[in-house]
Parts: sequence; structure tokens; C-alpha cells
Amino acid sequence: DPAKVRRASNYGYVLERVRSLQSSPKPLWGILELSHPNNLNTYGGPNPDQVEGAVWASIIGGARGIVWFHHTFAETDSNGNVIDPQTWDAGTQYNVNDCVMYQGTYYYAALPPTLGVAPDPISYVWVRWSSNSGAGIDNVDVRHPDLPSRVIKIKADLQTMAPAIYSPSVPHLCHQAIYSTYRPQALDGHKYIIAVPGPKAPDNGGTFTMHLPKNETPLSVEVVGENRTIIPSGGMFTDTFNGEYAHHIYRW
Repeated sequence: DPAKVRRASNYGYVLERVRSLQSSPKPLWGILELSHPNNLNTYGGPNPDQVEGAVWASIIGGARGIVWFHHTFAETDSNGNVIDPQTWDAGTQYNVNDCVMYQGTYYYAALPPTLGVAPDPISYVWVRWSSNSGAGIDNVDVRHPDLPSRVIKIKADLQTMAPAIYSPSVPHLCHQAIYSTYRPQALDGHKYIIAVPGPKAPDNGGTFTMHLPKNETPLSVEVVGENRTIIPSGGMFTDTFNGEYAHHIYRW
């Protein structure tokens, strides 16, 4: 429920928890919600800033990939009629042409049934799956029309940051209210800190004085993708996060 603050940092903590349960280390991926799991008119799905914050929190938590979950479940009967119209905006998104047809009957299905084989309602729940799948990701006339372009930007940023993402992380607490990861041996020869506000930060973010790792004394720190640099002093620097979902990437 985006009306209630769900910390972006929680996505990273979930990945850390999953890793703690592994019997042997395996690559983890983060799954990010782009749609509206409840009534569109009530919740509207996550906004672009929330999505971006969740992505970078996942990276901090150790994600090596991101999965976009961008469809909304809506159970239908065997005739393709929505059983619970409160689960989605049926008035604007239901379109019989988006269904799978078998012998004159239309179905909405999680996966298209095998060609020539009748869909089996016992094997899985029929759900909406169409070109309009997801609040604002494919259907740009709903709550967050700028979400598709933001997702494309996030993908490009992740590709640019691959040398840091796929490098070893070292524990480093730059501030008690900041959730962060330190990458001292990135594949591009730089050092990175990726940071988002943590549970102890205010809901609307704030300004924090953060500590660089021990013995790190760069003359300047680049804030990646923001066209600005910060001049540290005494192994510390100050920066502002405009919301609990904000993130910054520091490179030197």
C-alpha cells in the first residue's frame, strides 16, 4: 500500500534474510512490483521513485539481477468474466480481444494454454494477462504514465553500474540512518558507496553527515548520474536524500 510508507530499504533486508537461509551461497535476484496488487482506484501501484528506490536497495542487499513483476491478478470464470472486479480497473482495461480463445470461449490466463488444448481451470487460476498488464508499465493512461520511461532509465543505470554491482561488497556503516554498501574493488578501478535511507531515517528523507570507509581520503566524491561532486572533509561528507526512496551512488 503506497499510502503507507514501505521502506525501499526493506527490499535489501529481504535479500539479506534470504541469503542467511542459504546452505551455500547462490546468486540472488530481486523481484520488484510494478503493478497494482489491490484496487487500482485505491492504491494505484508504486510510483517511479518508489520503484527506483526499491531497485537500488535490492542492489545494496546483494541482488545480482532484477525481475519486473508487472501484471495484476484478476480471477475470471470460464467465460472470461471478471469474478472480482475490485481487483482491477475492469471498466477501462477489460478487453475480450486480449483473451485467449478456445472453441469460441475467451479466457484470461497466466500462461497461454497449449494450442488446440482446452484450458484446464483446475490446473491454475485464470488471471488477466494482456498488453495492458500492469498499472502504468504498459497502459500509460493510468496512474503513473511516466513509469515505463523510468524503468528504461533504471535498466540503463544498472548496466552502467555493472562493474560495481558485480564486485565484492564490504560492510560499512556510513551513517546509522543510512542503508548502504561499499564496493572497494569495482571492475572499473573505482570505489563505490550505494546508499538509501534506512529504517531510522525520517519518512521524507533528510540531510546526513556520512563517514567514508577507514583510511579513504579522496579529494572529491562524484555523485553518479547527478552531475555533481562532493568535497569530503575529515573523512566525512554531507548529502541530502529527498524521500525514504531516494538513493545516491558515490564514486571516487
